[in-house]
Amino acid sequence: MSFKNYYLSLSKEKREALANSADTSDGMLTQIAYGHKPIELGFADVLVAKGRGNFSLADLPLTERATKQNQLRQTTRAAKKEKAV
Repeated sequence: MSFKNYYLSLSKEKREALANSADTSDGMLTQIAYGHKPIELGFADVLVAKGRGNFSLADLPLTERATKQNQLRQTTRAAKKEKAV
């Protein structure tokens, strides 16, 4: 499920609760859901954790810097897995 579909499926109260738990506003989450507000990797990680498997990091609009950081993260994880085998 995309973040947009997940977020818009929530009741107003649950949207506000999600926003509060992520230390942001429901307005900001609406902007993120519609792709109007790219976010940093740390905040994206928080949202994915709060979403409890309903969407993934790939569903969120990341800043250019966050995209590069995530690519490095994936490369590092792949290298660690390869080294462990």
